[in-house]
Amino acid sequence: MAIARAGKDQFRVRRGVGAEFRHGVELHADVVNNLLQGVHLRGLDPWLQVLAMAALAIAGGGLRLFRPAMPALWRRLLLVACLLFYLALTC
Repeated sequence: MAIARAGKDQFRVRRGVGAEFRHGVELHADVVNNLLQGVHLRGLDPWLQVLAMAALAIAGGGLRLFRPAMPALWRRLLLVACLLFYLALTC
């Protein structure tokens, strides 16, 4: 027999950029709902994944070779742009 303890059945769940606390039963309900609606995560096609990795590796090597003293702000902006590019490919 399971004994319910106050506050022990809440889990932190990421929602977008924020997070919220959900009960375990709600997590199971979300999973069942996703299965019924056919919602699932989709990764990149393997060849597209290889091409994206090669393109990013070549771009990173080129930046290191031709722009070794790039300011930190530009490096961070390029990192965010690369992440957005990758997310755009997976949607």
